[in-house]
Amino acid sequence: MLLHRTRSSNQYLNTSDKQEEAIEREEVESESELMEKAKQLLELTKEETDAVQKLPVRPKKPGQSCFYTFFALRGIQVDRVEPGLVVCTLKVPPRLTDRSGKLASGAIANLVDEIGCAVIYDEALPEPVSVDMSISYMSSADVDDELEIVSKLLGQKGRYSGTRVVIKNKRNGEIVAEGRHSLFSIRPSTVKSKLVRMSFDLAFSLKIKMYNFLLACNTRPFDKGLDWVPRICGGLISLRGF
Repeated sequence: MLLHRTRSSNQYLNTSDKQEEAIEREEVESESELMEKAKQLLELTKEETDAVQKLPVRPKKPGQSCFYTFFALRGIQVDRVEPGLVVCTLKVPPRLTDRSGKLASGAIANLVDEIGCAVIYDEALPEPVSVDMSISYMSSADVDDELEIVSKLLGQKGRYSGTRVVIKNKRNGEIVAEGRHSLFSIRPSTVKSKLVRMSFDLAFSLKIKMYNFLLACNTRPFDKGLDWVPRICGGLISLRGF
């Protein structure tokens, strides 16, 4: 009787193992089928590939903004700039929404990338390179919602910098997303860096002197086609912390 029970239990275990193996095999096959379908949907046809290859793509010059950056950041307003702090405002446009009409996750990631980099940007040095970026998505934002984007410098060690970006919905006060962005600054040689810094400081001082001269003469730059003077000087003063 005991031997019969042992055989029955062994048969039951073997049957259970076979059933589990069959289920696992079916899951793997279904995943493979889904991956194959996704691959087919993402693959371009020959006509689409030829059309893309015919597009004229000109090399982007250093410091020149690309279409993607312009598309994502157009309409953003810089409210406050201090050393280690950048505060911006953005009204959610329809072009940055997903199918449900909410602010797309990709648009949020791009804001964290660009505004997180802006807080350590130096005009006299090459643009820093992203090393790592993590984003926590807290809530959603609708079209025409006004967002407050605050980017702060957490710290620097050598050429590495860490920034924190918080995107807040002004309508309801909820935090839409919070991101951490680490970057690596590519610095030129010491001699070249000093020359670039000297030229930047010289240009900065000349613009300040010109602006002060115009103010001393009670001249309105806006009437003489020099509206760039107060804007540039004001921006440089903010960036340099004066």
